[in-house]
Amino acid sequence: MEFENNFVYPFSSTMYDATLKIRVALSSYKESYRREDGTITIYYNKNIRSDNLIVPLTDSELEFRRRYHAPGSRITTAKPFTEGEKKFSDIPYEWSVNSDIILLKISKLSGIFPYLVQGARLEIPEFAESLSDLYLYIIRNYINLPMLREYCFSESMYPHAKRMEICITKDDCMDLFKIDLCDCTEIEKDWFSVASRELDR
Repeated sequence: MEFENNFVYPFSSTMYDATLKIRVALSSYKESYRREDGTITIYYNKNIRSDNLIVPLTDSELEFRRRYHAPGSRITTAKPFTEGEKKFSDIPYEWSVNSDIILLKISKLSGIFPYLVQGARLEIPEFAESLSDLYLYIIRNYINLPMLREYCFSESMYPHAKRMEICITKDDCMDLFKIDLCDCTEIEKDWFSVASRELDR
């Protein structure tokens, strides 16, 4: 099943598809303390609509931010809409630098995929039969998340980096996502790019 791209990016670390009623967020991989690790966290929320993706902060939240924000920084007065959502899945990854390319390598999923499908059938059955297509849709659009640049890429540390690539394993390409390897670029041995983004200066 091919999903129409309806993702919007109202926050630097969060993206929404109001049609599928999912929110995707960048978060740290809790089992690791390495800066080079991250997690694509997927939430399902039947209450999501295109007109309720952003909600204002409460007075107490605003007061907290005013008290502790860095001098000169802009105070955000809104937050993502999260009421009623439940966590759907985590997709861990790590990033590295290869010459002038920033690589986000998605951890191999094919081994645990039967368990993910089983969980989807119980929790969110409408996605169970097209789960691999949903994951690929999310992974390919995750590269446009604004926060990825500052989270994964320091221009002062890597001044020669020109492009960012999201890569998946050869096994996931063939076994899970059924992608013809001729349609992908092999960035490193057994790692194939499924999304690319030029780094704006």
